[in-house]
Amino acid sequence: MAGEVPVETQALVTGAVAADAPTALLIDDAQTVVVTGSGELASGLWSTHPAILAVVRAALRHQP
Repeated sequence: MAGEVPVETQALVTGAVAADAPTALLIDDAQTVVVTGSGELASGLWSTHPAILAVVRAALRHQP
C-alpha cells in the first residue's frame, strides 16, 4: 500500500511505502495493477496481457 493505510484495510495490508513510490500488484497471477505518482500526478495501468504480467512477475521477484 502506498501512503497511509485506511483503517478498514489494515487487516489486508502487510506493509506501506511512501505515497509517491511506484506500486505493482499481481492479482491471482492473472491481472496486474501498476501505479506511480500521487494525487493529480498519479497514473496507472490495469492489464491481463501476458507480457505485462511477465514484467510484473519479474519485477516482484527481483525487488531490492
